[in-house]
Amino acid sequence: MNGNSEAAAIPIRSPAGRRTWLALLLLNACVFLSAHESALRHPLCANDDVRQQIYWMQQWRDDALYPDDLQTDYARHYVPWGVQGLYWIAARAVDPLAFAKILPGFLFVALGVLLFSLGRRLAGPAAGWSVVGAYWLMPIFLDHLAGGLAHSFAAPLLALFAWGWLERRPRVVGAAVCLQALFIPYLAPVCAGAALLLCAWPRRWRGDAWVWPATWIHATVWAAAIALALGWSLSLSGAGYGPWANAEELARLPEFSAAGRYDVWPPASLLHELTVAPWEWIGPFRELGFAAGMGTTVLLLAVGAWTSRRIAWRELAPALPLALAVAAASTGAFLLARLFPLRFFIPNRYVIYPVNLAYALLLGLAAHAAWRAWAPRRRAMGAALLLAAALLGACRLHGVGVYDFSPDAPVITAARALPKNARIAGPPALMDNVLAFGQRRALVSFELAHPWLRGYWARIAPRLRELFDAYYADDPAAVRAFCARHGVDFLIVDERDFPLEAGGNPEATASSRAPDFLRGRPFFAPFDKQIQSLLAGRTHFAILSPTDFPYSRLDANRRLLDMRKIDRRDVK
Repeated sequence: MNGNSEAAAIPIRSPAGRRTWLALLLLNACVFLSAHESALRHPLCANDDVRQQIYWMQQWRDDALYPDDLQTDYARHYVPWGVQGLYWIAARAVDPLAFAKILPGFLFVALGVLLFSLGRRLAGPAAGWSVVGAYWLMPIFLDHLAGGLAHSFAAPLLALFAWGWLERRPRVVGAAVCLQALFIPYLAPVCAGAALLLCAWPRRWRGDAWVWPATWIHATVWAAAIALALGWSLSLSGAGYGPWANAEELARLPEFSAAGRYDVWPPASLLHELTVAPWEWIGPFRELGFAAGMGTTVLLLAVGAWTSRRIAWRELAPALPLALAVAAASTGAFLLARLFPLRFFIPNRYVIYPVNLAYALLLGLAAHAAWRAWAPRRRAMGAALLLAAALLGACRLHGVGVYDFSPDAPVITAARALPKNARIAGPPALMDNVLAFGQRRALVSFELAHPWLRGYWARIAPRLRELFDAYYADDPAAVRAFCARHGVDFLIVDERDFPLEAGGNPEATASSRAPDFLRGRPFFAPFDKQIQSLLAGRTHFAILSPTDFPYSRLDANRRLLDMRKIDRRDVK
């Protein structure tokens, strides 16, 4: 029985078909709920990138938040239009940070359904279940879905494009490419480029393979998608935050080095992105270490090689033109992004989703081929193995993509009690939680310290330098001048950021949560050297003086300083 006839054997409207789709929805939902139960239960457990891309959307529920704030305006431009529109609608009913935890669940289930449909279309229902089992066991998908951010839509929309193409549904393909342009703009050129390549290939190569766009309406949709993706990219630079850093700056400036904020250049090779990068997630390298990861990888490759000859490759022939076109388009985009640094974003973003989607399909089809060879008629055993994959997947995916920020709860609670127009300064990594959960403006935060847009960085980098100068100053006047100059109403001080002799907390210094500078790296380059020089050989820091700066204690390590009483007219 070939893939198409086997797939048609269980129509969706039949009782067996309804049971299949209901089981598919329930199993995917259960895997997600088990994996992200901590985030769904705890308000301060969330994806870390939510704190830079989603936090500002709380303005839609309370327009008094984040007034006249540079970081908030930048973060707004940083989010694609489709993501903004979806959250704007959802904000009428639910807080955006809460929606950022719910949305990944829907995307996780949708991707599971699409992968099942792809496997089913290629080799039948059993293959669809095998592909879903591989999906549950690959943490990279949930890691990118977590947070409901722009990249959360990449894999589902890529799978939707592939399914629409295989089913020869022009409306689905057109909708997928347009949605990519709205939600994940750098993916749209890959799929749109693949579609164009298929149209351009000689007929003798593609045979009777379906092509899109095939009409003027299709071509208009294709052009609209490209225009939307390009328009969003231009809007980011046109808002005064560009231009992008160039190749010379990427090579020269320390913030782009291994010690910097983003070690993105030179990028990894295409071979690395095709082999090492995906297998770091497929094998349990992150959970069990190198030995277990390598052993599992070797075992999987051996089993895959053994079963590859049992895969009905001829049944997969209809998908070959699309696979080749997507591979060519993503490779071309990868090479173009390497040739023109940052102008086309980070190179690996063009290959990471097609590559991992291909691995999920191939691993699932290999498992299906092995099952068909060993125990094709033992449905009960097949169901048991599927449930085992769901349980193992739920365990492996538990907590993937989310982090617990509850240790900063005292700071967050204190921030929420301050006036809504307050501006707070303090350790940048802590300020991300002040922005997102405390709902108050921060002078500068870690997650939004992006150096690649030079116009924006020219305004943020001086804030960081001046913050550290004031934080470690020995003269109270320098601290007051800093607050007056930047309109800082409150300062948060973490005693763990200072040597013991200066009044640091002795218990905190030995804590596992001690700041990075106690391990030799206080912040990313070049500010780490600035901080080290400010600390060298000193025991007096003005900000720790209770006489000069009375404070309220937030917890065992943090203080809150009210700087609103400064007469700003007398401070230059």
